[in-house]
Formats: sequence, C-alpha cells, structure tokens
Amino acid sequence: MLSPMGTMSSRLSSPRSGQTSSTRTPNIKLSTTDLKITPPTIPDRTPTGPKQMTGTSLAGTGVETIGNEMFDNECLKLINEYFYGVRIFPGQDPTHVYVGWVTTQYHLHSKEFGQSKVRKVTVSVVDEYNRITSSVDRQSCYMVRTDELYNQVSNDASGKSASQGMFIGCFLDTATGMMTFTCEGKETSYRFMMEPDTKLFPAIFVEATSKEILQIELGRTSTTLPLSAAVLQNSERHVIPQFPPRLKVQCLKPHQWARVPNTSLEVHALKLSDIRGWSMLCEDPISMLALHIPEEDRCIDILELPIIQCQREAVSDFLVALTSKLQPSMLLKLLRKLTVDVSNLSEYTTVALRLLTLHYDRCAKYYGSTSGGSSSDEEKRLTMMLFSNIFDSLSKMDYDPELFGKALPCLTAIGCALPPDYSLSKNYDDEWYGNKSPTDGPYNPQPINTSSVSLNNDLNTIVQKFSEHYHDAWASRKLENGWVYGDQWSDASKFHPRLKPYTMLNDYEKERYKEPVRESLKALLAIGWNIEHSEADVPLSSRNSMRRQSKPSMSGRHPGSLNRFGVKLAQVQTGELRFAYSLLEKLIQYTDRASINMKMQKPSSTFSRRTSFMVCTRDIKFFSKVVLPLVEKYFSTHRNYFIAIGTASNNVGAASLKEKEMVASLFCKLANLLRSRLSAFGADVRITVRCLQVLVKGIDAKSLTKSCPEFIRTSMLTFFNNTADDLGHTIQNLQEGKYSHLRGTHLKTSTSLMYINDVVLPVLTAMFDHLAGCEYGSDLLLDEIQVASYKMVISLYTLGIDNTLTHDRKYLKTELERHRPALGTCLGAFSSTFPVAYLEPHLNKHNQYSLVNRIAAHSLEAQDILVRMESSMPTLEAILSEVDNFVESERHHTDAPHIIDVIMPLLCAYLPVWWQQGPDNVSLTAGNHVTMVTSEHMNQLLKNVLKMIKKNIGNENAPWMTRIAAYTQQIIINSSEELLKDPFLPLAERVKKRTDNLFHKEESLRGFLKSSVDDTSQIESQIQEDWQLLVRDIYAFYPLLIKYVDLQKTHWLRNNIPEAELIYNYVSEIFNIWSKSQYFLREEQNFISANEIDNMILIMPTATRRSAVVSDSSVAGGVGGKMKKMPEYEIMEFVKTQLTLPDKIDPADEMSWQHYLYSKLGNKKDSTEVVPHAGQTPVKPPTVDDVVERIVAMAKVLFGLHMIDHPQLQSKAIYRSVVSTQRKRAVIAF
Repeated sequence: MLSPMGTMSSRLSSPRSGQTSSTRTPNIKLSTTDLKITPPTIPDRTPTGPKQMTGTSLAGTGVETIGNEMFDNECLKLINEYFYGVRIFPGQDPTHVYVGWVTTQYHLHSKEFGQSKVRKVTVSVVDEYNRITSSVDRQSCYMVRTDELYNQVSNDASGKSASQGMFIGCFLDTATGMMTFTCEGKETSYRFMMEPDTKLFPAIFVEATSKEILQIELGRTSTTLPLSAAVLQNSERHVIPQFPPRLKVQCLKPHQWARVPNTSLEVHALKLSDIRGWSMLCEDPISMLALHIPEEDRCIDILELPIIQCQREAVSDFLVALTSKLQPSMLLKLLRKLTVDVSNLSEYTTVALRLLTLHYDRCAKYYGSTSGGSSSDEEKRLTMMLFSNIFDSLSKMDYDPELFGKALPCLTAIGCALPPDYSLSKNYDDEWYGNKSPTDGPYNPQPINTSSVSLNNDLNTIVQKFSEHYHDAWASRKLENGWVYGDQWSDASKFHPRLKPYTMLNDYEKERYKEPVRESLKALLAIGWNIEHSEADVPLSSRNSMRRQSKPSMSGRHPGSLNRFGVKLAQVQTGELRFAYSLLEKLIQYTDRASINMKMQKPSSTFSRRTSFMVCTRDIKFFSKVVLPLVEKYFSTHRNYFIAIGTASNNVGAASLKEKEMVASLFCKLANLLRSRLSAFGADVRITVRCLQVLVKGIDAKSLTKSCPEFIRTSMLTFFNNTADDLGHTIQNLQEGKYSHLRGTHLKTSTSLMYINDVVLPVLTAMFDHLAGCEYGSDLLLDEIQVASYKMVISLYTLGIDNTLTHDRKYLKTELERHRPALGTCLGAFSSTFPVAYLEPHLNKHNQYSLVNRIAAHSLEAQDILVRMESSMPTLEAILSEVDNFVESERHHTDAPHIIDVIMPLLCAYLPVWWQQGPDNVSLTAGNHVTMVTSEHMNQLLKNVLKMIKKNIGNENAPWMTRIAAYTQQIIINSSEELLKDPFLPLAERVKKRTDNLFHKEESLRGFLKSSVDDTSQIESQIQEDWQLLVRDIYAFYPLLIKYVDLQKTHWLRNNIPEAELIYNYVSEIFNIWSKSQYFLREEQNFISANEIDNMILIMPTATRRSAVVSDSSVAGGVGGKMKKMPEYEIMEFVKTQLTLPDKIDPADEMSWQHYLYSKLGNKKDSTEVVPHAGQTPVKPPTVDDVVERIVAMAKVLFGLHMIDHPQLQSKAIYRSVVSTQRKRAVIAF
C-alpha cells in the first residue's frame, strides 16, 4: 500500500520569522567561471545510531558551542540548510521506498509510483536576442529510490546487501535551491536544482515488505538545521535540535485537508488484519468546486477566492447566470453549504453574498408563498439560519464599507423573502434532548449556552426569593434532625454556623444560593421557556410586604413555609417562535443598546479639530449601517402583515398581538432616541426618519387600543406629548427670538427648526396618513392623545400662517418658506383622520369622540386646550371667506403664501371627510349634526382653485401649480354641473389657445433652426421653457378635469350639452398637437421625472375610466384605419356618402353596424331645434358638413391613439420610448 509517511505543512525556508534570503549575507561566494558546489560535511554515522551531540551556551554572549566549534548569532543566521534522515530497517525492500521532497503541485494518488509519473518542466530566461541566460528544472516532486542511492556508494549492482538496512540523508539549501542525498554517510550524485524559497514538504513513499519498516530522524549536522527549526521557530536559533535526535513513529493517522470543519467530515478507520491493513470510510462527504491558481501554486474553493476584483466578479457573474436558470429547489444543497460559510463573513464570502442576494430577490415569491409550489420547511429553516448568521456576524465585526455594502442587500433580500409568520416546526425540547445522545470516549461537558441571556428586574427578584427559599428549606431539614446554630461547625455536636436568617448571611454565603438559581433560570430561557407572573397574584414589586419577617434569633430558628411567588412557567408560544418576533426582539435590543452607547455630541465639537468626537463604537456603526436600513426595507415590504387582523381560529398571515405591540414599541423607542440624540446621528437622520415613517405605517392602532390600553397610555402618549411640547417650544423660541435654540447650536436640539422640518413633519404626515387610510383616528386620537393633538395642530397652523415669527431674519424666513408646503401637507393629513370637526367647535358637543363628552369634565388640561383652540384656530366659515377674498383680489402667491400652501391642503382634506357626516348624507334631528359641511362648500372651493389656475397659466412664479392637483382632487365628490360652463370651459379654452400659440411658434422656427449656421441653443432653450410651463399648467388642470368628467358622464350622455362637446374638442386638439410636437413629448417626460409623478395615480385614479365626451368617437371606427392611405378630402367624401346611405342594411355585411350608425346620424340633419332645459339657449341641429367635420376630428384622435399603441406601424418609431398604454388611457380619459 502506497502512502505518505511524513507530511509537514510548514514552508521550509528561512527559519526565523521576518527574515528573507534577499537580506542575508551569503556564506559562499561563487564565480561565474567556476560554478562548483561544495557539498556539506557528512557526519560520521554508525549503525548503532547517530552521533551524540552535546552543547553548552556562553551566558550573556549569545554564543553556542558543540564540541570545539563555536557558533554565534550571526553565524547561525547564515545557516540555510536543513536535514532529515531515514533509517531503513533490515528486511524492508529498498526498491519499495522513495525518499525526498514534494511540492504543492504534487496531486498524484496511485498505488504505484515511478519517475515516469513525475511532471517536469524547464523554465528558461532569455535576453533580448532570445539567448538563454538562465534556466531551472521544475518538477512536481523530487524523489529518489533508496536502492539506487545505495548502489552508488557501495559499487554493488546486485543490490543484495541493500536489504540489510541503510541510512539515507536528505539535505536542502533553501538559499540556493540545491537538494543533495547521502547514503550511509557518503555523498551521492543525485542532486536537484530548484528555485530558492520554494514550498517543499518532506515525503516518503513506502510499500511495506516487513513488519518493521523505517525510522525518521530529525537530527542535524554542523552545517544544517533540523526540520524542527522550520516547524517550531524560537526567538533565537539553537544549534542543539529542538526535537529529539530520533523520532519513533508509533502509528499512522490519515489526514484529509478540507474547507469544511472536521465535524462535517467524519472519517472512520477500522483495522481489518495485519495483512489486509486498514479500511477507511468517509461519511457524508461534501463536494466542492476547486480552482487551481498556478501563479500562487495552490488549489482553493471557488467560493473562497483571494483573487483580484475582476476575476472575482467574473466568477460571480458565472455563478449568478448559472443559478438563475435553475429551479430554487435545486439549490438546497448549496444553501446548506452557504449557511456554514456566511457564519463568518470576510472578503472571501463576497461572491456567496452576491449569489444569495440575487437568488432571494429572484425567488422571493417561492420562499414567501404558502400555497402549492412553495419552498419546503427545510428551505425556510435554512433561510432563517442564513439571516441569523449574517446578522450576528455583522454585529461582531468592525465596520468595513465594502463588505457591509455587499452583506446588507443580502440580509434584506433574505429577510424580505422569508414569511414573517414562519416558525421552526421542531420543538425546542426535541432539538435539545435529541442532541444529548451518549458518546464514547472521555466525558466532555456541554452546558447550555446562556451567555446571551440576561435577567430583568422581575427575574432577579425571583432569584432573591428562591435563594431565601432554599436557605429556609435547608434550615428546616437541619432543625428537624436536631441541628442548632453554632459559631463553629461540628458534626458530633450538630452545630452549624449558617443556621440563621438569610439576611444575616454574608455575601459569599448568599451567592452560593443565588448562583444555581440564576443559572437555572437562564437555562430555562435559553431552551425556549417563559417565566411569567400568575394572573391571580400581585406583581413582584408589591410582594415584599408578603414575606414573613423573621426574628434574628440564633437559637430556636424555625423557618416558615415558602410564600407563593405568583410565577407561571410556560413554553414559548408559537407566535414567539416566528421569524418576525425574533427579528423584532433583536431590533429592539440594538435600539436599546444604541440609546445607552450613543454619545451626545456637544455643539462646540462641530468646530473642533479633534477627531475623537466623530469616533463611533462598533455597535453604533452596526446600528446605523445595518439595523436602520434593514428596518426600512423589511417593514415597507411586510407592512400588511403587521396591520392585518387575525381571527381566533386562524392567525396565519397576521401578526400576533405581541408583535404588533413590539412594532409600536420599536417606533416609540427609535423616535425618542432620535429626539434625545439628534446631533449624534449626523448624516443618518434621513434614513432614521424613513424608518420611523415605515414603522408608523405598520402600527395596528385599533388592536393596540383595544387589547393594550396601558401601552397606549405610556409609550404612544409619551410620543404625542413630546412632539406637542417640541412644537410648542419652537413657537415660543420664535416669538422670543431664541435663535441659538432654533439653529440647533443649543444642547436641546429637539426645538430646532431642522428637527421640526426634517423629523417631526415627515413623521407626523406619515402617521396621520396611515391613521386616515386604515380609519384608526377614532381609535387612537382620543382623550389625552387628543389633547396633545390639539396642541400640535395649533403650533403647526401658527407656524404656517404667522409671518411675524421670522422677525425679518433672512435665515428664519428662508427656512419657513421652504418648508411651508410640508406644513400644509401635514395639516391636511391631520384633518383627514382627526375624529372631531375642529373648525366647527360649536358642534363638538354632539360628537362622541370630543373632549367635551369624555374627559373635559374632570381634566383642567382638556378644558384649557378647548379654550385655546377657539382663540387660535379660525372657524370654517372664516377660513373659507379668507380664500374667497384672496381669489377675488389681485394678490398673488407671494403676497399671501399661506393661503395656497397651508389653508388649501387643510380645507381640501377637511371638507370631503366631514361632508360624509354632514346634512347631505346624514339625517338627524335639527341641531344635532357633528358638522355642517355641504357640497356647496366643496363646489365653491373647487371654483376658487380653478380660478387660481386660470389666473396663473404661463406664470413662471407659481411653483405651487405642480402640486395643487395632488390634494385638490379630493373635493370633487358631488360637484355641480354648473361648474362646466364656468370655470372648466374657459380654463380649457385658455390652455388650448396657449398650446396653439406655442405649436405655431415651434413650427415657424423649425425651418430656421435646421438651416441656421449660428448658435441656436438660446432659442431652443426658450422654446423648451415655454413647453415646460405648459406641461405644468396641464398637469395642474387635467387631473381635476378627468375626475369631474367621470362624475358628469352619465348626465352628458343623456342630454345634449354643448359645453361638453367644446371641452372634448379642446382636449382633442391639444392631443393632436402633442402627437406632432417635437418638444411637447420630451418636456412632459422631463416634468414627470423631475417631480416624481405617477400618471396612473394622478391622472387615472382607476384604470378603467373612460371619458363620456369621447364615447361617441366610435362612429369614426371605420375611418381611422384609412387615414394613413387616403387624403383628408377623400375621407370627408367617404363619410358624407356613408351618412346618406339608405336605411336598408345587409345583415351579412360585417360593417353593417357602422352603416346603421351613419344612417342614424344622417337622419338627424333635418331635425328641429332642441332646447335641453329651461335657461339654455336653443341649439340648432347640426348639418351634414358639421357631422362630417366632427367624425373626421374624432378619427384623427383615434388614429393618434392607435399609433401610440402600435408604434411599429410608423415609418419612424419616434414615439416608442415616450408613449405607452398608460398614455392612451390618460388621453382617452381626457
């Protein structure tokens, strides 16, 4: 059997760390004319054993001696030669023994070995004339058969005496790369020359022919060092070997190098017999894809490359492309391996991280679905383990931007793919006791890992109680057996010094009782048990009085019975095993840790040159770079899970009540942390605000107020009170001119304008929008929280409308003007969810949610805030009158910006909410209404909005035009048909005229721009700016027009409304120009991108809407397809002919419906005048030419819509990148 006898993994080069051959002075000088290597002196070796060496050291001189030879430190540094010897015992056939050295290139596994199997290559260096200047032979191994060595020194070709045993010496000079061999102390001609400092391993290949084979000796000579000098490096080299001169091989142990831990690769060895040898069995081998790197002379796993970036990316691209074509279930084995790999992140795991990121992004539905075709439980369990391993690994690492940048997307992709309600199906007890199988060998204690378990105050109280109980129980047994208190312990007299009350024990004695109790509780928590208070008992904090007070009497000690602790032990519920529950626990834990470790940065440090202020600890970096981005992504993905309502029988797909409470708790903790440590967050304020926005959208306020009222009264009320106080103090600072507080240079940064504008407003807006969307306002905004809400709305309204707060300071004026629209948006969100009509305070007495009917009778604060509301906030009629006066006057936005930026969003949200509960929809006894909002209020407000838009068409100084349609659409609910004539029709006419003028200007300049040789960029820029203003005006008007048309279409279909036809004509002509203009299309796309507008939300609230004014465009259906081939005059003749066809229609004709429709239209040409209703002027019936013109006009629009949907029909597909089906739907809606 062929096997390596000795394999050492240490590189045989300079034995001293940090020294290389290039820095040492050579001990032999060679000339290029006489290149002769002087062999080392061969020691005298006898068959009885190696030469015995004795050495002494001259203390303090750094000199060692062997016999008469002296070696100082400098001399020892020059020794670069190593030696090992092999003694072959008599009876072993030397033809079956090879000795020498192998390189890392040697990978031959065979039962036979021969020189023909050695890989050889010659490496030559040539000069510029291709002449060889130097060359070296490189081999995979340098092995010599021992009988050939013996034949050289004995001059016996028969080899008979070689079986009597021999001693082979193997010498290596790492400085020159020379290998030599000796046999029986004599030099042989077998030499190898290789490159210096090459990695080598001593090797022996042997096939046993005797019971005793060979012996390896690690001695040394006067000019060589033993192998131990390379294996075990010391502070100084020693001439005396550090290994014994003889090393007897007691046994052979197989080794296999693998990337995975040894626990994953189990090798079992069994001795069959002395003749048959040993049998080895490897259970569950893990296959791996290896890569050979010739430049570095090694093989490594492909997932652990320390190669250059481009190569790593190439391998990553290959793996991603490969796995993207595989079914997710086929990657189960890969997930098993990667679960181990990513437990310790490093630069070598970046490929695995990218692979996992793209895999879970692609297969998110596969892992998140619970229906057929979804992932198995093992795949979900491995996914959960992957997330935990990556998360825990990142928490223990110092911040590395590159590694964290690759690990974070992977972490979020895995977390978002895994269902939040997934829980481990295996019970904790089964897993724990299943691993405790008896094993052979010495006892290896494996206690439960409780390092990450901490006890809260209640559990520490339990530890104290049980410690007292153990002491009392032990003392009771002692007293029953006749023991008494004594200063000294005596078994004969039955004296014991601890027979005294627990309170009189010293700290060491108390700790002896506490330690086992504490560890027992930690172990219970670690294996998945909960310790809770019994519902029938009082809290632990109030039980101190229940404990019997013992008298400190030493004699007659009679411990009483144990009082009830009120403790209930229960296993962790299924909800607490969920992935979302465990993640929330970690997130809350790191938020609490950040609140403790995050240091407040002094304002003066901003101007300091010291960098110590900016240094963040590891956990703070992990919190800002991992926890916050993870919170933002995870809760925005799984928001519906946390607000879903589960039933008593089925809670799948809905968060448990505890999880809902934890989400709200995380929001409150993070909000309080940001408020108290604002300056410490620095650039992370923005992502923290986004986290608060997504967290507040995941709060189920209805369930929490119903099932967790105590949490609402503490955490949520604290958030509302803090926010109300911050807004109130900000107003006070503005009024008093405390500019240091407003700029944030004061320690209390929660009253700075930056905190109010960048933190409070976005978070409040998101919260009120969420409460309005889920109808939680009447559940949460009550009682004390309603008081805080009143304070907030007073401060927000004052901040938005009071121009005297700036004191004519440029900084304050700029800040307030820049964020005034955000104030209006926040007030609008508040108005849409607040359960009380706060602009009509005289009707609050009829509202069951008002403070008047709840806590005002016994709360002085509630009474005070109601009085402040009446004096600080205007009434509904007063605020509507203010808007009317502004519109009718000649003032602009710059004269009263609060009208458009603050009051308009507030009214547009307030009116539609309370209209649903007003007299138009609710029939109550006169005087009992909670509001008096009617549709007339909304019609008047809509009329004012349209007038403002008309007045500012083409006005460059009207930035509010880009956002007014977003919040004004709400008031178009029960709009009057009278608004069509004024102001919708005049506004549409003005937009149409402006469009005609711009298109005429573009057409007139098109030829000039093409033919001009001068710079025309200024002219083109002016045209683009004009079209940009027109697009802004259209996007301010069209969303309102679409919703209004959608409400009035039924009435317009039943009645002939001339104004409706005019509206259609204006819109169709604008569309025709849009399809022809070179700039119109492009500037619209630029406007949408710059303002982040979603057409389907802004223009088409429902995807199936179709305007009534174009419903009759079907009469042009047979004409639209011929417009491309026929001139317009031919089309008009065709239509006129169709209108005059006789009524007899051929049923077999596929176009019979069209002919019938044309005939009906033609028959109406002689009808009399029509008066639709009283008050309208008589309408003359259309002539044939009028009908033809109308049909052709509609055909042009339909043809344009058809070409939008089929750009391939055009000769030049210039609209392909800028039009879509959404565009067609939008135009149809017009």
